[in-house]
Amino acid sequence: AGSVNCARTTRARTVSRNTQLILKEISMIQANNRNRRRPAAGFTLLEMMLVVAIIGILMSVAIFAMGGQGKKARERATLAKMKQVETMLGSYKLDKGVYPQNLQLLIDQKYVTDITDSWQHPFNYLVPGPAGRDYLLTSSGEDGTPGTEDDIDPVRIAEQERQAANGGVN
Repeated sequence: AGSVNCARTTRARTVSRNTQLILKEISMIQANNRNRRRPAAGFTLLEMMLVVAIIGILMSVAIFAMGGQGKKARERATLAKMKQVETMLGSYKLDKGVYPQNLQLLIDQKYVTDITDSWQHPFNYLVPGPAGRDYLLTSSGEDGTPGTEDDIDPVRIAEQERQAANGGVN
């Protein structure tokens, strides 16, 4: 019985020693993991610079693609104002039997409140108009000089659009 107790005691010491070794190993692993460098959360300077460069390139492409849109927007706004004035010219003729001799009459008699284009130049108005037209209403465009390439004539523009829709055939 004495040798069995000795064997049990030896075995218990061995298990205890093994348990201590395992616990020591676990604590060393945990300490090692705590000391190990983890990657920092966030972005590196290089990554941020790359993103900023890409955004810059995209912005420059967008600005280049949108260049000239301001002028086109003013031209469309001028055309819309001219359509309004043309409508009021027709109303004036229905009321009075003739077209007004000047656009100021439309303002004086409260048909319209504004007879200027998007560049704040007054519309050009001629009654009777050329080539059998009842009147000619145009905008001098951005340069403000009548008879130049940037003039806006709704009748001419409508004719050009009609020709383009027909494949260039009248």
